[in-house]
Amino acid sequence: MVGIYAQLLAERGHQISIIYPKSPRAVKQTFFRKCKDLYKKIISSNSEEINKSPFFDHGKADMLMIDFYDELTDDLVPDADVIIATFWMTTAWIKDLSPDKGEKFYFIQHYEMHDWLPKQIVKGSYKLPFKKIVVSEWIADSLLKLENCLVDAVVLNGVDTSQFYAPIRTKQTAPTIGFMYSDRAFKGTDLAVKAIDIVRHSYPELKIIVFSSKPANVNCPLPGNSDFYLCPEQSMIKELYAKCDAWLFTSRNEGFGLPILEAMACRTPVIATPAGAATSLINSKNGYLLDDFSPDKIAKAIIEIIKMDNKQWGTVSENAFLSAKQCSWENSVIEFESALIGSSS
Repeated sequence: MVGIYAQLLAERGHQISIIYPKSPRAVKQTFFRKCKDLYKKIISSNSEEINKSPFFDHGKADMLMIDFYDELTDDLVPDADVIIATFWMTTAWIKDLSPDKGEKFYFIQHYEMHDWLPKQIVKGSYKLPFKKIVVSEWIADSLLKLENCLVDAVVLNGVDTSQFYAPIRTKQTAPTIGFMYSDRAFKGTDLAVKAIDIVRHSYPELKIIVFSSKPANVNCPLPGNSDFYLCPEQSMIKELYAKCDAWLFTSRNEGFGLPILEAMACRTPVIATPAGAATSLINSKNGYLLDDFSPDKIAKAIIEIIKMDNKQWGTVSENAFLSAKQCSWENSVIEFESALIGSSS
């Protein structure tokens, strides 16, 4: 998301600098490590690419890698109109910078109350006097109810419909459902698996398509007879969405949930739990927005999709596509820019 906004804001005439630290290992590396890194640079055909993230291959932003990790000082940062923290950890880095470095913003892409994080520090980041831009109403509601924090703008993420797209189609010959796998409990893979088991009692021919960036964990097994794709090429993901009659989004909590928009852009209706952007994007005309996290309700929605004829399903499919089409990155960057400029003007 940061890479996309950096590109789109630059294309709208803004000067963008991405400031990022060397890793602690790079800052405190041994003499042997330094020699090894130097050797890599010597043999590389383009040593400037060594530390570059592929998300910034567009080259529209200045990339400033600097020698800090725990403390960021004014002399390391160019003057600016705004400066944006993109993660709870980075709020500590910018909170004491002078006004010359820009009005402080916090771009919040999740309500980060995970057990493996220092929760009190994360909570403290939400209390800082920064302007807050969030990517879903779910985050805004969570911050208000749980942290008593108001946000300044909700800007939904966009979707690239040239990357995620599928032509008009009918339902699959055999009913087919897909989801993205994760062994993180908050992602709700267990809810999807339980729902699929319920459906298969009545529809044993149900096909399952799953993809993930990591192998399936034995402690969080896949449904039986699943077609599993590990780290599929980006160009292949749209084909996986388009092979499904519905896509499951079963997170218990989620900042946004990009597969929601990606699947909808591929004309695949989404069955979603009430988390992330689902509460803003999904309705009874373009998919199924559930009111809780019940596997029984997920299963009921799957069965309703299975029972639809091609005309009924085609209407929901087209509505899903039209809803996604409204969420263009062009619209998102205009809203994001307005949140920044409206505050600093």
